[in-house]
Amino acid sequence: MIRTKTGASKWVEETSVMIYHDKNWMTGMQCIVKDIDEKKRYQLELAASESGRRENQYRLESIVNYSTSLIFIKDLEGRYLLVNKRFQSVFHASSDELVGKTDYDLEPSGVAARYQQIDDWVLAHKKAKEVEETILTEEGPRHYMIIKFPLFDQDGKIYGLCGIATDISDRIHYEQQLIEARRIAEEAERSQERFLANVSHEIRTPL
Repeated sequence: MIRTKTGASKWVEETSVMIYHDKNWMTGMQCIVKDIDEKKRYQLELAASESGRRENQYRLESIVNYSTSLIFIKDLEGRYLLVNKRFQSVFHASSDELVGKTDYDLEPSGVAARYQQIDDWVLAHKKAKEVEETILTEEGPRHYMIIKFPLFDQDGKIYGLCGIATDISDRIHYEQQLIEARRIAEEAERSQERFLANVSHEIRTPL
């Protein structure tokens, strides 16, 4: 890089050639300076853009892989393109064992058909859909809230769908406890009403 007479910095490429009268006698040097400022700045901008892209990709991968939710991407044929670490952990399978497979390869046909029906709806309507699913894992049945939404390329065409499944088992268990507690309370209230009605009847009945 050189500094011009205006004080601006400029990238140049310099080529120097030694000039000899014979093999042992150097008589001078020939230098050629080429202005590569525009090319160099473009290269630097491209390198910075690529560095930023890699950094953003790393951040996105970190979010996906360390999320407590199950995250997956499927293509238009229902084949898994991506599954995050939580997805692999729940199903006790590696990415290599899951990517390229469909739900029909991994689940009973009835379950796979239900998943495909939801996927088809998302792709046909081009909008997100939320569903609750109970997934049988090695730790037992777990309840998940799954949101599926279409993925569009830069031309606005759908190339697949993404799913994010959040474990809501604790919430479902808590709601079931509340329902059971309400049932017990209502039954106790009815028993109390029957008891009071019987007592009132006995009081009113003459000896």
